[in-house]
Amino acid sequence: MNILQLVSAANLNGAMRHCYDLSCELAARGHRVLLGHKAGAWIAQQPMPDGVELIEMTFKRRLAELRRVAVVMKERHIDVIHTHSSSAHMFGALLSLLYHYPRVATSHNTFLQPHWWYCDRIIAPSKATARFQRWVNWVPRRCIDIIPNFINTTRLQAARTRNEVRRELGVEDDTFVIITVGEVFRRKNQELLVRALPSLISSGVKPLVLLIGKQDPAYRQLLDSCIQRLNVESHVRLMGQRSDIPDLLAASDIFCLPSRSEVMPIALLESMATGLPCVATNVGGVAELVRHNIDGLITKPGDLTALSNALLKIDRDPSLRATLGRAAQENVKASYSPEVCVPKIVECFEKCLSR
Repeated sequence: MNILQLVSAANLNGAMRHCYDLSCELAARGHRVLLGHKAGAWIAQQPMPDGVELIEMTFKRRLAELRRVAVVMKERHIDVIHTHSSSAHMFGALLSLLYHYPRVATSHNTFLQPHWWYCDRIIAPSKATARFQRWVNWVPRRCIDIIPNFINTTRLQAARTRNEVRRELGVEDDTFVIITVGEVFRRKNQELLVRALPSLISSGVKPLVLLIGKQDPAYRQLLDSCIQRLNVESHVRLMGQRSDIPDLLAASDIFCLPSRSEVMPIALLESMATGLPCVATNVGGVAELVRHNIDGLITKPGDLTALSNALLKIDRDPSLRATLGRAAQENVKASYSPEVCVPKIVECFEKCLSR
């Protein structure tokens, strides 16, 4: 099968990571992928296997650009279009309508948008996302396939040991390291995690929060103000975007996701795959991924007391921490591996072709 994959983001996020991993997995299974991306995008700088060809695009909805891409699609004998982010969805919808290609769109976010009505099929990474598409965007149930995001664990091998990374960070053995990975902005709600620190400190915990990800300037200013007001500067490190995330996960004790909303967060899957227990808010598909009291703890969104208590519970019980981490790793291996998920995505493509 010849597949056009479109992702219009520039920086690394969950949709782009999924698109890249999926392109590599499809190529490994004998399919050919034409991968459309913006100039300078993170995905264009990654190593590509045989079977994946890059095409730079503007994603501007202009007839000249649509024609240019359509010519390449015809030359490459594209069978199906698969889109991953908002501008890519709209551009893919126009390609599909003008040139009669079947289109699959993966719902990495939940917005009211008209392009969903012009999909042959929609991949929803969670049941919660499928419900949103049915109730808000009025997508017929028959057009939706629920297929979770997957993780290729080979790229999550740490290059350094836990002790080496902690020494480099200047972290003592009894420090409780809490990591969260994702863009530092309002939706991820890292402020709630910072506000939980005084409660942990007063309970005798020595916490250190590592915030990994691109920083929204306005939200960073709000976060800095919160950190200074609570006098927890020595307990928080805003580390920006990092290329050594597996090492940082290995050096941590727990992954925390205090988000206001999510679909199926790749960063959470990555942390679970490395054997980290997690505390996460009950938003989107998180509760479908994290089984409460089995491989993590789920708290109510915005509930500061519940989040603080969950973190404290895991800190005080090393046995529970280890049990949750092992269960998380086994859960990802059983249900969120490429071997489980990619054949379902290919089957979704085949449903489009059969129409």
